[in-house]
Amino acid sequence: MIWSRAIRGLWIVASLLPAIAVLHQIVAKSPNIPLGDQWSGSVVTVLRAAEGSLRPADIFEWHTVHRPAFSRALALLLAQTSHWDLRIEASISVVISLVSLLLVFRLLPARLGSARYLLLPVIALLLFTLRASWVRSWHNAWHFARFFWLAAVAVVALRAPSWRRLLSSGLFVACATFSQGVGALLWPLGFGYLWAARYRKLANHLCWLCLGAVVLTCYYQGFRLPHYLSGRETESSVLERLEFVGAFLGGPLVAHRSDDVALAVVLGIAGLGLLAVDCWWHRRQGGELEEIAPWLAMCGFALGIATLTSLGRAGMGLVHATNDRYVIVAALFWIGLLGIAALALCGEGRAAPGSGRRVHALNVLLLAICTILFARAYLESARQAPEVSPAEKACFLAFPKTRDLSCMDRLQRQLRLSSRAGADAIPGRIDALARHRLTLFAVEPSPDSQGGR
Repeated sequence: MIWSRAIRGLWIVASLLPAIAVLHQIVAKSPNIPLGDQWSGSVVTVLRAAEGSLRPADIFEWHTVHRPAFSRALALLLAQTSHWDLRIEASISVVISLVSLLLVFRLLPARLGSARYLLLPVIALLLFTLRASWVRSWHNAWHFARFFWLAAVAVVALRAPSWRRLLSSGLFVACATFSQGVGALLWPLGFGYLWAARYRKLANHLCWLCLGAVVLTCYYQGFRLPHYLSGRETESSVLERLEFVGAFLGGPLVAHRSDDVALAVVLGIAGLGLLAVDCWWHRRQGGELEEIAPWLAMCGFALGIATLTSLGRAGMGLVHATNDRYVIVAALFWIGLLGIAALALCGEGRAAPGSGRRVHALNVLLLAICTILFARAYLESARQAPEVSPAEKACFLAFPKTRDLSCMDRLQRQLRLSSRAGADAIPGRIDALARHRLTLFAVEPSPDSQGGR
């Protein structure tokens, strides 16, 4: 018994190592400078609060097709407590993912025995895949959405059906909706999951329909389709969209570069094929649909987002499908597949032994290939240089006094000085960050020394 506890403790410790690796990446590479969409999102919200013009409705304001309320609320909290240190904001994504890891572990059925602990480090590696998205603190919106969906799944799966659990699940899905726009997909997906989890009364589904109607009506109030989703540059064929979905799902197993795109497509399609085989085998073994429902919900979330994203982004090319932020949700597909494979292969059913050997061999082969490729992508991501160099940080800090952008040629692409927020808006916002001593400017002894007015 003592030895058994020691082994379990060892596997639990091993499952924490990926989170530690991510925290190290955040400390070493996070620039504590707003990047990309933050300049037209959280930066605006935080500066409104600092200047006393923030309204509660601003937290729910549109950002393209999203209302990232939880990300904005977190930014406001950190602005009050830590001068909006973006390294802390990025680290909170690690905390959110640790809770997600606990939820996934709780969903592993007890009949798997010690195999649950063997799976834990693998699941942790998928949840804490090393990518640049960890140091881009505003990507916490994706971590929030992933966590809330896992919470919605767990609250239904871990206890007998009840109205309280149905309403609690609806609350978590509402939170996911106001975390990231893709959360809206969870309302139709929830119908299938609830049915598989034995919520099959008409009243259950009418309640879910009413909850979804209320939340989505509030969410889409004042919605306007962004121009980049209606232009000819995003037009694509059905085949291109299918390839995009495959690359999206295969994204966690490859590096974010053009050379690996074809491999990502193949892996994504192979994963879908293995998912179908394992579901068939589980049912043939006499397994219940209810048992694999949570894992199907994870796969469905990733597949649904991949399909939805392909409608507006497939025209941007397959490399875009392996974007670092998409890996956050695409990882759920492989976690769901891993859970279903474990349940299918540990079943004690009536199927012929020959069929079982073939299913086992197929799982071992594909998972071995995925493990090798995942390790390659993981190590390559670990070696990536920081997005912002020390010289560029110094240039950013000096900008309110020097007004010199020439030393930020590479950084400008991250700041988007000539993109959505406008060429004139971002320099003024840099001045305001300096004046209020936010983000990187918190290290300065006095806001007046930055020259911001």
